Amino acid sequence: MAKKVMVFGTFDGLHDGHRDFLRQAKQEGDHLVVVVSRDATVAHVYGKTPAHDEIERISMILSEGIAQDVVMGHLNDKCQVFKDHNPDIVVLGFSQEALVAELNQKLKSFGIDHVDVQVARPHKPEIYPPSEFDKIEIHVN
Repeated sequence: MAKKVMVFGTFDGLHDGHRDFLRQAKQEGDHLVVVVSRDATVAHVYGKTPAHDEIERISMILSEGIAQDVVMGHLNDKCQVFKDHNPDIVVLGFSQEALVAELNQKLKSFGIDHVDVQVARPHKPEIYPPSEFDKIEIHVN
């Protein structure tokens, strides 16, 4: 049975750190779903909008050819993306290791207890540090 992997992110200005993150996630399964944060979600969580709008950011990820599905997060039902795609694994960015327990708890509150939450390894963090949109908190799009 194919393993489905899901990642979340803003992906504003796709760079080699993002590409490495996507490749690492893809190695964990057979089908990669990338959930791109909505402009409204980013504005609400971070108090500013990304340089590239959600359509541009989705296009950038699609152009990489790594993910099988690139979707926008849902604005109202934070659980819907899990219902729609039923991932086996969620991979978080390297700066979000502290969120594993919290995300597991949030998933259980959604009635989802089969997901393995993992953390990616950093890729040249001195060159590609966490961005301003990698605030350490759970905001399941």
